[in-house]
Amino acid sequence: MDFNYEGYRIVTAKEGKKVKAHCPVCADRRKDKRDKSLFIDTTTGAFRCFYCNWAGRALKPGEQKPDREKRCNAEVPAHFRRPVFDSNKTMLSDELVRYFVEQRCIPQEVLQKMLISEEMHFMSAVGKQVRCMGFNYFVDDELVNTKYRDAEKHFALVAGAKLTPWNIDGIKDTKECILTEGEPDAMSFMAAGHYDVISVPNGANDNLEWLNPFVESHFENKEIIYIAVDTDEKGKMLCKELLRRFGKERCRVVTYGKDCKDANEHLQKYGVESLQVCLQQAPECPLEGVVTAEDVKDELYELFENGLQPGLSIGYDNLDPYLTLETGRLCVVTGIPGSGKSEFMDQIVINMILKHGWKTAYFSPENLPVQRHYAKLAEKLTGKIFKKGITSMDEYSEVCDFLKENVFSIGPKEGYRVDNIISKARELVRRNGIKMLVIDPYNRLEHQFKNGEKETTYISRFLDKLTNFAISTDTLVVLVAHPRKIEKDPVTKKFAVPDLYTINGSANFFNKTDFGFAVVRDNDTNQCTIHVQKVKFRNLGKCGEATFAFNLTNGRYVPIEPSKSSKRGFSPALFDNSNWLTERKKKMDFFFYS
Repeated sequence: MDFNYEGYRIVTAKEGKKVKAHCPVCADRRKDKRDKSLFIDTTTGAFRCFYCNWAGRALKPGEQKPDREKRCNAEVPAHFRRPVFDSNKTMLSDELVRYFVEQRCIPQEVLQKMLISEEMHFMSAVGKQVRCMGFNYFVDDELVNTKYRDAEKHFALVAGAKLTPWNIDGIKDTKECILTEGEPDAMSFMAAGHYDVISVPNGANDNLEWLNPFVESHFENKEIIYIAVDTDEKGKMLCKELLRRFGKERCRVVTYGKDCKDANEHLQKYGVESLQVCLQQAPECPLEGVVTAEDVKDELYELFENGLQPGLSIGYDNLDPYLTLETGRLCVVTGIPGSGKSEFMDQIVINMILKHGWKTAYFSPENLPVQRHYAKLAEKLTGKIFKKGITSMDEYSEVCDFLKENVFSIGPKEGYRVDNIISKARELVRRNGIKMLVIDPYNRLEHQFKNGEKETTYISRFLDKLTNFAISTDTLVVLVAHPRKIEKDPVTKKFAVPDLYTINGSANFFNKTDFGFAVVRDNDTNQCTIHVQKVKFRNLGKCGEATFAFNLTNGRYVPIEPSKSSKRGFSPALFDNSNWLTERKKKMDFFFYS
């Protein structure tokens, strides 16, 4: 090879334009030590790991390394320019120091230790360069991002930089940590002597992508995690998601009194000692299995004020009146073989990810090998056949990145028993924040009956495990199950619509589920009807039917009125073949830059 890979600890003996090697960044933590996830283009020296996204370019012999070029464990966009730390910028003006000390009650030593900076920066909100304070983000002592804030509370981050928690290095080897919603709140606890504190990088929302790279390295060893976010509605949503990810058993939720919504406000009003008391008195989360009205007082008041609310829309106007989804529930899906149960569930998964950010894990032996399943999902996303020349390389890369972040396939080596699947899914909740688990189908699991146990009793126990997992992790569990043999109608030559009672083994498939529907496809017309047969809670839907056209090209479902069905199928004009990822990116860019 013409490039020097040794400086990057990359070892490969093969030759060719495209070669694979073990990634030196993530190989030691991979379970499959044989997997070579690093792809190298020997014509350019570029390399990228498709597991951890470590990327870079090796140098030719004699080629000089550019100044300040450093390796990074994240994919770096082409427009990204890594910030360069300048110690002169930490020489703050008297005006800024007075602001922190006199208004925010943050001591000067905290500003110095946390390397708070001050400089001119262009703020798009005002369209000009303005003087800003800078919160510098370090990972392993390397500056990776800077958040700028001007006097009008406008914020800006370095374009293209990956989001990371502020002061993440401060909690790497600690047994406890504090998590706040803003840098001034984190510095308020530092004023009280607690430097094992971080701030979320992007305010209060339930998108915790920034957390994923640090779950194992920085939070696995934590005995106590103090969640000290704001007490407003957005803060409560963030708190709920953090509790779900970290586990309530090791979390304490900090509150600040009726007249304070965050740590810095409490510090300004009552001082360091009182903030210490808030931390010391943060209660443990309610004991598992024991709940009082006090434990759910906020949720109870919301119910009192607003009444029962529908769940989340799946994205179809014709189905929403009958079925809306929420977490903490069990859904059972049935249909005769070949009716499109898995296809329609894939469509629901894609819709819920795009609309609501519901990352999903599959246990789906019928969709093996897994790359074929991902190819089917890719076609639903791009609207195109998954084939080079039809799907472009840019679209291929975009869809791979999307699926890598949002869809996970469970195939436990310990065996296809429900306990193994739940164990892996629980880990994915903690590490990646999945909101949905799809088990497809029931008959491919390894079922373990107790001595003398009847099938009906076993199925009841099995469904209880799924429901308990859904409740404890605040996820939606979907179980796909085949019905017992159904005879064709001698006149119409069509199968009767299966229902949850016809699933082989037990009536508990109906009795113990929260949602249940059957998928029926007419292969002559590619018309698919969803028969909603059970919705346990009336605010989430009701029994009814919704009809769809099935696009054979990309596997998408399009709502139709039954009266518009045809024995000859449907007009191609009915179908949507647009690239949903591209459309989604345009909307996000418009929102971000407008």
